[in-house]
Amino acid sequence: MILPDIWGQGQLFAYSGMDGAVPYDAQMIGALLGDHAGVRLHTKAPCELYWHTEGCNDLRWTAVTSDLLRADLVAAGKRYDCYFAFYSAATIVGRCPADRLRLIFLSGEAYTATVTRTFGNETYQLTVLRDGDYDYFSLSTEGFSSLIPELCQQTAQARTDFYAALPDLPVRDAAVAKTFAKCVSVMKSQVYSPQGCFGQRWTTPNRLPHKALWLWDSVFHSFGNFILGEDLAKESLLSVLDTQREDGFIPHMATPDGRSEITQPPVLAWGVQQYVQRSGDLAFAADCFDRLCAYLHWNEQNRQSKNGLYFWFVERDSVHCRCGESGMDNCSRFDGVQEMDCIDFSCFMLRDGEAMADLAQRLNRPQDAAQWQAFCDTLRQNIMTRLWDERDGFFYDRRPDNGQFNRVRSVASFLPLLAGACNEEQKQSMLRYLDDPKEFCSPFPVAGIAMSEPTFGTDMWRGPVWINYNYMLVQGLERCGESARAEQLLTATVRELTKWYLADGTLYEFYDSLGARSPKLLERKGAVIEPYQFTMRYQSVRDYGWTCALYAAMVYQHSELF
Repeated sequence: MILPDIWGQGQLFAYSGMDGAVPYDAQMIGALLGDHAGVRLHTKAPCELYWHTEGCNDLRWTAVTSDLLRADLVAAGKRYDCYFAFYSAATIVGRCPADRLRLIFLSGEAYTATVTRTFGNETYQLTVLRDGDYDYFSLSTEGFSSLIPELCQQTAQARTDFYAALPDLPVRDAAVAKTFAKCVSVMKSQVYSPQGCFGQRWTTPNRLPHKALWLWDSVFHSFGNFILGEDLAKESLLSVLDTQREDGFIPHMATPDGRSEITQPPVLAWGVQQYVQRSGDLAFAADCFDRLCAYLHWNEQNRQSKNGLYFWFVERDSVHCRCGESGMDNCSRFDGVQEMDCIDFSCFMLRDGEAMADLAQRLNRPQDAAQWQAFCDTLRQNIMTRLWDERDGFFYDRRPDNGQFNRVRSVASFLPLLAGACNEEQKQSMLRYLDDPKEFCSPFPVAGIAMSEPTFGTDMWRGPVWINYNYMLVQGLERCGESARAEQLLTATVRELTKWYLADGTLYEFYDSLGARSPKLLERKGAVIEPYQFTMRYQSVRDYGWTCALYAAMVYQHSELF
């Protein structure tokens, strides 16, 4: 059994819906501290719970997971086995050397022994029980009153047992194995229990700062969640469908009792297809099929241009999020433009159309299969002719108002590889851009926009590497017969993420394409704040969902490479 054990300020600490109920609006969520051995809890009355380590001789972490923090602490010549563990969504239990526990509210109140404090409508109950040289403790906002040493020990053991039960990972590289365990830990923390519109478990990108469900995030989560169990992968997808309106629309973001009014990249049919291919669950395919049709038809009716291609809704007055619907919020391809025939939206629709044709064949629905195949044939030809620029040998978005290409080269323009929307000549031209160290072949590939672009930098979608795109490019390269290139990109991605996990203890939302700066130093629609404080400004988010899920999927499915 391998446990992640690297401490890093800002890592998430939360109870998982895989273990019990997680109420959306009544839960403890913590982030690891940088100056103390403990967590800051982002509750209604924020507080810090930690061990006072002044005068200690040594502290060595043995487990740093999403719901268990365990360390060997040496004080006065004696070694102590100390831990924090989530007992429930609103109760943390643990133990530490006597008189070492501290609870500090950001309002200034500090406690070291049993106390109950109420702030507004929320009551905080700290219980401390002395047993020999140890203090056993619980901090709860749900009236927990069952503190005994045995319960604390059993809770810590239960959180450890999760890792012992993971599928075997036959890799030679111990660092990759440890990073895989960290990713699985984060994947576990993403899971909510059924509630509101969600009839089963559902996932979120990272619990904090994002708490809601997001469309394409959940699909990418499902690729990794399959490792934790087929049911969890299926539920990740079903919960997206639970957000669907009667007219077929699926929002980009939803909570148990609310949803947004824009959509997101249509990758859900692809996700269902991948699940069915791995599980053989045709009943699931049948359950999803008509709802997937309805969503894609909504896109046809509401996001299809007169040219038969697809456009994103653009936030024309926004500076930092010009196109949240695309998922590429601040990418410079959207600077100063209105709706365009977009290469990524069109390719996502094509890839989902292919998935629908495949699902229809599996379900013995020949008429549906033929209709979706015809849809794909038409759209594929449209992409290859209308969005291909012969001058540059590259795919671009195109402006319908003047017919001109929007010649901003971004990673989105490689999606024809994933969707099978390029001929051999077009493929070879795109590969030259991928191989060019002045364009996309950055030290850590693939740069989010070409390095030759004047807007290239380290701000979110304006240069950094995003792991979901690397994953899709690996799939695309494999599809078009470039297996060696796919393997090279996959291993480079795994190595870089492993490097920064070992350095910082976390996996990030996006990464420096130059491979030089820690992702914690990259801009995210604004300057970096240190120490990390997402309540003031988001930065490259730590313990990020699809980064972890896709790392786990790549390593698990290609373990022979590591």
